[in-house]
Amino acid sequence: MPEEATIGDYRIKCEADWREAHLFPERTLGAFLDGFNAEVAHCAKHRVPGFEDAREVLVAEARMYEQQAEEASRAHEAAWRAIEEVRRADEEALQRAERAIKAALVVSA
Repeated sequence: MPEEATIGDYRIKCEADWREAHLFPERTLGAFLDGFNAEVAHCAKHRVPGFEDAREVLVAEARMYEQQAEEASRAHEAAWRAIEEVRRADEEALQRAERAIKAALVVSA
């Protein structure tokens, strides 16, 4: 597709290629796939400049998303550990307060 093509133009091309493939099943989808892959490569190069091959961009993006998911998972686990520690500290503080109240009652009696 030309540089100035809109997403609407690309959709029309995809639909035409798809219909042609259904009307003439003996033909391959090579042209459709080439156009699709070229568009993916074009978009990928704009998202992450500096890569020559769209596959490199997609692999780099996949690694980035995996790292973000791992970091989010670690943060989630750390948050639950912190919540558990706060609960434990709260229970210990409650027990100390109860003991202090009992001691104060014994002293005042």
